[in-house]
Amino acid sequence: MLLIIIILGMTFLAIIFFPMVESILKFLSLNICCRRDMHLSSLLQKNLDGHRKRNSKLSLMLTLALAFSIFATSTFKMMNTLIVSEVTVQTGADLHVNTHAGSNNWINEGAIAEFLDSNPTTVASYSFVTGVASQIFKLSGK
Repeated sequence: MLLIIIILGMTFLAIIFFPMVESILKFLSLNICCRRDMHLSSLLQKNLDGHRKRNSKLSLMLTLALAFSIFATSTFKMMNTLIVSEVTVQTGADLHVNTHAGSNNWINEGAIAEFLDSNPTTVASYSFVTGVASQIFKLSGK
């Protein structure tokens, strides 16, 4: 919510300063790159003044589109971080092994622990976590 308010505030500030930015851009373009068109300065100013309302609508649309893209990008970044942290919390590790639902093939903890203990440089630490009791009884058919 705070980000939306900040973006709207910056949008309204941009609308307030837009006429100043127009005149600065006109001055820079006529004095730096297009000196031969200096005689069109009064025509350009009349055109900018005549279309002030249309120019402000366009600047509002462009500013809101830019603000929305910034907001959407930050939201997607936040969702990405949330998903990664949620997976880390749920699994508790970088690797998670589970049996298929409905199968009676349980994980052989002894063999896995023996393999992991024999390779201490590969795995720093490990643990075994049981599933939910109701799921275990459902899988075993009891």
